[in-house]
Amino acid sequence: MLIWSGTVSISNKAKQQILRSKTSAKFPFLIEITHEVYGTYRYINADTDIVFEGNTFEASSFSILPPKKDGSDISNATLSISDIDQTWIEKIRSTQKRACIRFIAAFIYNNEGTMMIEALEDMEFQLVNASWGDTGTISWSMVYDTIMDINIPCDTATFSKVPGVS
Repeated sequence: MLIWSGTVSISNKAKQQILRSKTSAKFPFLIEITHEVYGTYRYINADTDIVFEGNTFEASSFSILPPKKDGSDISNATLSISDIDQTWIEKIRSTQKRACIRFIAAFIYNNEGTMMIEALEDMEFQLVNASWGDTGTISWSMVYDTIMDINIPCDTATFSKVPGVS
């Protein structure tokens, strides 16, 4: 069963439904890819489109290798998405700007005849290092914290460099 210690609190009704669905449940991933030039694209790895937070997430074929959480660190994740018509490959090749992705692990359950969707995990990443081959699939690295990758040389604050230091 796919449940992480999430950053999102879920309702008691959703917790009840999770416990009741010991043999079957839907735990899809929803992704929202935002690019400042191309706009926002929303996908769900399911066989039907859904509406979540007022937006339609299009049924798609993709997989996510989720990040590992270790105390204060969250590792990178990997997104592999089908691109048979090569629209994403054209977009990647025609820009130097990075896309951002909002990754939502969700739980879908039936509440008295109404389909309910609740987020179990909600994280944002930057998409970097795209690669593709003959299989019609693009793989992206999903970087959680790009600031940690910036290396800044050490410097010592002295009177000549920082006049306020005495």
